[in-house]
Amino acid sequence: MTGIDLALCAQAEITLYGPWKANDVRAPETPRLFTKAQFAWLPELETSRCPAGHLLKRVGRETCGRSGGREEVVVRYGVKAATCQACPLRPQCTTSHKVGRSLRRSEHEERILAHQAWMETASAKAVYRCQRLRGNVSKWAR
Repeated sequence: MTGIDLALCAQAEITLYGPWKANDVRAPETPRLFTKAQFAWLPELETSRCPAGHLLKRVGRETCGRSGGREEVVVRYGVKAATCQACPLRPQCTTSHKVGRSLRRSEHEERILAHQAWMETASAKAVYRCQRLRGNVSKWAR
């Protein structure tokens, strides 16, 4: 499931039942670093604030290809390497010595976060559990 899937379901007034699995490409031996969720999104500034209080500025925008020939806009936010190098939380945030920490934010980020929160509710878990027991985990409910 992608942010695009969530947007299309919302447009069609379809409720999608299923856990959100973020891709994590880090090697298993990589130490746990601050997750994206630990960075505060500041919608009024259209930026994120790291756990140490530094603002990540918009540094780029890309269009990523998705399955079925679909495209998703992703914006990258980052902080200068010098800021990260001087930060006492650096070991918990980034392993890079050449660039500062960066985050990517999907154009569908709000829907993704809302879906994650909703799937943590007892009612969503109950429906999903019933669908899994029936072998219908790929079914969508209205």
